[in-house]
Amino acid sequence: MRNLCLTIVAFLIIQIGYSQEGMSFRENNKLYLRGNSILIGNNILSDHASKPLNDVSVPNDITKMKYIDVDNDKRTFSSSQATINVPNDNSKIAYAALYWSALYPYESGVLRKSGDKMVHRGQGSRDPHVDLVLFKMPNDEYKMIKGDIVFDSFEKGIFPGSSPYVCYADVTEHLQKKPGFNGTYTVADIRATEGNISGGSSAGWLLYIVYENPLESPKYFTTYNGLVEVNKKPVEITFKDFKTKKAGDINTTIAIGSLEGDRKLKTDQCAIYNSKTNTYENISNSLRDPKNFFNSSITTYSEIFNDRNPNNINTLGFDLLKIEVPNSGNQIIDSNTTKATLKFQTKADRFYLFFAAFETEINNAFYREKRGLEPLDDIVESTPVITEVINTDTVEAPVIDTAVSTINETPKTKEEVTVEEKPKPIAKEETKVVKEIKVEEKPIVIEEEPKVIIEEKPIVIEEEKPVAIKEEPKAKEKPKVIIPKPIQDDLVVKEEKTVTLDETDMSFDSIKIEEVESKESVSIPSLTRGYYLITNVFSIEGNAKKWTRFLKEKGYTPLTYINPENNWHYVYIFHSADPSFVYLKKKKLREMEYFKKVWIAKINI
Repeated sequence: MRNLCLTIVAFLIIQIGYSQEGMSFRENNKLYLRGNSILIGNNILSDHASKPLNDVSVPNDITKMKYIDVDNDKRTFSSSQATINVPNDNSKIAYAALYWSALYPYESGVLRKSGDKMVHRGQGSRDPHVDLVLFKMPNDEYKMIKGDIVFDSFEKGIFPGSSPYVCYADVTEHLQKKPGFNGTYTVADIRATEGNISGGSSAGWLLYIVYENPLESPKYFTTYNGLVEVNKKPVEITFKDFKTKKAGDINTTIAIGSLEGDRKLKTDQCAIYNSKTNTYENISNSLRDPKNFFNSSITTYSEIFNDRNPNNINTLGFDLLKIEVPNSGNQIIDSNTTKATLKFQTKADRFYLFFAAFETEINNAFYREKRGLEPLDDIVESTPVITEVINTDTVEAPVIDTAVSTINETPKTKEEVTVEEKPKPIAKEETKVVKEIKVEEKPIVIEEEPKVIIEEKPIVIEEEKPVAIKEEPKAKEKPKVIIPKPIQDDLVVKEEKTVTLDETDMSFDSIKIEEVESKESVSIPSLTRGYYLITNVFSIEGNAKKWTRFLKEKGYTPLTYINPENNWHYVYIFHSADPSFVYLKKKKLREMEYFKKVWIAKINI
């Protein structure tokens, strides 16, 4: 009986640990070499099988998800692509990791009316083979890849409403067999939930490559994986076993993969610990806001990664990024740093981390020690050393050390030392001149991005001519004429309430929704068909831009279109093909002072 009680207690402890965080992050691999890394990938769920989704106002929690399938192969049910196009002369693959992750509680989800509420219902049994996908390299055929299941919450009974999982496969040997690694990569048959689930479904894949190049500085690379829910409690990941270089600017980057980062919820952050100030510094750039870091996008440094098919700007909850750590003047990571800690947190959003990689420049002595190479006292920091042998009769090509090594590499004997490690002795009978050429590297100066200070100023809008707009006319009734009032200079905006759409607590007004559906449709060829939530209408473009700036400062993502019938500027913040969601969104927004007059336009339906 006592043993049974202990077993039950141990089981409960394990379950409680899982329920709090999922699967904690663990180190998966680490390398010390001269080289660089590449991160590519794509999402595999969207609102269309092949057309790009570029409307950033569309959230994944109300989108009826469909598998992306772009490979024109009837044998696959899902597929998406990403392309590598980088100079890779003298480069060779050292490590390549393929990850795929998705929310997958069942095959498909639907919203059903239950009394006066809308509830989610699951349909179809979950396929247990989430660890099997198809992988196609450039100019090649599909190969079946069986990965390791890093964590599957469905099997553990954790996060039952979304059931995220993550799988990993080491595909290094597959890529090393190719003559080069540039080209298009395709991943197919990743399993995820189509339709609607609570919080919205999301899924995607990534390929992380570390390659060697003798002209690069010595670096440390490490990858971590797991599956952790970031909710109210911060999550920290610590990287160690490295030592940064002694002098010069230290360049450091991180790469991250996550699920369910909503663009509309602006409280999620990624920060790095600063040991000098004993504080965490937010990581951000022009595409990753410090308070909305995970925003449903795929980015490389400060650019959208567009070499994808489809190249969705809005990836509907799937986030993938490689970003520089802001380190101007080595303020955060300085010489001889041996540890770095990232912290992820959110207040309103919820997301799942499944991949993190850390890369930084290291000093030569530490690099050579980890590679098992002989120490060189006179070596210049971060400078590749090339030994060139010049014969009076013939000139030999420079020989450069390109040996592959990891932490477990066996130290080389003196006979195995390459030219970089120890120049070979020159025979006396040959007339040769030996000279050591040190390739001078200028320090890379990373300019700190200027801080943007938004000064609160009243919105000044030019007086407009009266604009007649239609505000939700009922079926077969004469439309009401509304004269929009200009926003005054002394506009006072009350503190806004948090607006959420919880489908399990929606009051459904079927009469109002029928009125929305029966509205007269307007033809705007440049827009996607659907119901648009209009916040304001202007005849003067400058006023529309001022109103748009005002909404952005309040945390919204406003967009504008021009009605060709009157050339007026319509500013909207939300649209959907489902009128019920737009109506409920309007109902919530009207609780705020500056959204009292929002209305719905029916377009291209």
